[in-house]
Amino acid sequence: SLFLPGESHVVMTYNRIIFPRIGSTIWAVPQGGDMLRSHTPTAVFSDEAAFQPSMSAAYAAIRPALRNPSARHTMLTTADMSDGGFTYRLHSDKLAEDVR
Repeated sequence: SLFLPGESHVVMTYNRIIFPRIGSTIWAVPQGGDMLRSHTPTAVFSDEAAFQPSMSAAYAAIRPALRNPSARHTMLTTADMSDGGFTYRLHSDKLAEDVR
């Protein structure tokens, strides 16, 4: 357990931090489109997105959740084309050929 201001109990596992009092979970998820499918995140943080070969599939899987105005997807990355140029096209607003 970890104690934070306002939290009397926090549950930690190898890939999750759960805040039972407020009903929130921070979940570390491996890359891939099937990992987030059927979940409804309010925030997604993708580290080194351009190096994830499945970034396009992952983005397509969470895109419905991002229709919620309060949902956020933050991608950090250094320049690379391991994802087939998906993050470049996303940044350049040229996704017409990827996600419809």
